[in-house]
Amino acid sequence: MPTLEIIQALIVLLPGFVTTGIVRALFVGETESDFDKVVKSLIFSFLNYTIYAGVLWFWSLFSGHGRRLQF
Repeated sequence: MPTLEIIQALIVLLPGFVTTGIVRALFVGETESDFDKVVKSLIFSFLNYTIYAGVLWFWSLFSGHGRRLQF
Protein backbone atom coordinates (compact mmCIF):
# COMPACT_ATOMS: atom_id res chain seq x y z
CA MET A 1 0.00 0.00 0.00
CA PRO A 2 1.47 3.39 -0.97
CA THR A 3 2.38 5.66 1.87
CA LEU A 4 1.45 9.32 2.15
CA GLU A 5 4.97 10.41 1.17
CA ILE A 6 4.85 8.44 -2.08
CA ILE A 7 1.47 9.92 -2.98
CA GLN A 8 2.72 13.45 -2.22
CA ALA A 9 5.82 12.91 -4.37
CA LEU A 10 3.70 11.69 -7.27
CA ILE A 11 1.41 14.70 -6.98
CA VAL A 12 4.42 17.03 -7.08
CA LEU A 13 5.88 15.20 -10.09
CA LEU A 14 2.58 14.89 -11.99
CA PRO A 15 2.96 18.16 -13.99
CA GLY A 16 6.45 17.05 -15.00
CA PHE A 17 5.20 13.67 -16.20
CA VAL A 18 2.50 15.38 -18.26
CA THR A 19 5.04 17.82 -19.74
CA THR A 20 7.44 14.98 -20.48
CA GLY A 21 4.68 13.09 -22.29
CA ILE A 22 3.85 16.16 -24.39
CA VAL A 23 7.51 16.74 -25.27
CA ARG A 24 7.98 13.07 -26.20
CA ALA A 25 4.87 13.23 -28.42
CA LEU A 26 6.13 16.33 -30.21
CA PHE A 27 9.78 15.35 -30.63
CA VAL A 28 10.89 11.92 -31.72
CA GLY A 29 14.03 10.68 -30.05
CA GLU A 30 15.74 7.70 -28.52
CA THR A 31 14.03 5.50 -25.99
CA GLU A 32 14.80 6.51 -22.43
CA SER A 33 15.28 4.54 -19.27
CA ASP A 34 12.88 4.93 -16.35
CA PHE A 35 15.50 6.92 -14.45
CA ASP A 36 15.82 9.41 -17.33
CA LYS A 37 12.05 9.84 -17.43
CA VAL A 38 11.88 10.57 -13.70
CA VAL A 39 14.77 13.05 -13.88
CA LYS A 40 13.19 14.87 -16.83
CA SER A 41 9.84 15.00 -15.07
CA LEU A 42 11.53 16.44 -11.97
CA ILE A 43 13.20 19.15 -14.08
CA PHE A 44 9.98 19.94 -15.92
CA SER A 45 8.04 20.06 -12.62
CA PHE A 46 10.55 22.56 -11.24
CA LEU A 47 10.25 24.69 -14.38
CA ASN A 48 6.45 24.48 -14.36
CA TYR A 49 6.21 25.53 -10.70
CA THR A 50 8.75 28.34 -11.24
CA ILE A 51 6.80 29.74 -14.19
CA TYR A 52 3.53 29.41 -12.27
CA ALA A 53 4.95 31.25 -9.24
CA GLY A 54 6.37 33.99 -11.51
CA VAL A 55 3.02 34.50 -13.22
CA LEU A 56 1.23 34.69 -9.86
CA TRP A 57 3.78 37.18 -8.55
CA PHE A 58 3.49 39.33 -11.69
CA TRP A 59 -0.29 39.18 -11.53
CA SER A 60 -0.32 40.22 -7.87
CA LEU A 61 1.62 43.38 -8.75
CA PHE A 62 -1.18 44.68 -10.96
CA SER A 63 -4.36 43.06 -9.65
CA GLY A 64 -4.70 44.90 -6.36
CA HIS A 65 -4.51 41.66 -4.39
CA GLY A 66 -1.41 41.13 -2.33
CA ARG A 67 1.41 43.58 -1.83
CA ARG A 68 2.18 46.35 -4.28
CA LEU A 69 5.52 47.96 -4.91
CA GLN A 70 5.91 51.28 -3.10
CA PHE A 71 7.97 53.97 -4.80
